[in-house]
Amino acid sequence: MNVVIYHNPRCSKSRQTLQLLQERGIEPVIIEYLKFPPSAEELDSILQKLGIEPRELMRTNEAEYQACGLANETLDRQTLINAMIKQPILIERPIVLANGKAVLVAHPKRCCQFYNGLAHDKNFSFVFFPSWDNCRHGESNCARCGIGNRC
Repeated sequence: MNVVIYHNPRCSKSRQTLQLLQERGIEPVIIEYLKFPPSAEELDSILQKLGIEPRELMRTNEAEYQACGLANETLDRQTLINAMIKQPILIERPIVLANGKAVLVAHPKRCCQFYNGLAHDKNFSFVFFPSWDNCRHGESNCARCGIGNRC
């Protein structure tokens, strides 16, 4: 199975996710997206796999977000994608791709959806999400979410 991580080595969640993958014997293809940003087509494909719109993948607290006027709600999808390609610091991370699916690990609720979607896939046999204290159901060990994972 081919696993890809869009990785920022300065990000603790990204480092933790990479470590969890490696601890499970998975050596993902590591794309340091700040050095090698995805193309518009790749980013659009990632957004589709994540099931989110471009603004949901953007780090809105970055100075570049304000400097580029990206808070303007009238900006279209392609403009936002182009902005992330030109300023990859705006891309939320880490993003992991496997089996034609994707998860944005920085958003815990996406982890549960990703895990649930892959749990029935015989070719996908690992969980790599960082652990949090409780899941969205308020349980520390939740069979619905994956033990110790916040949804």
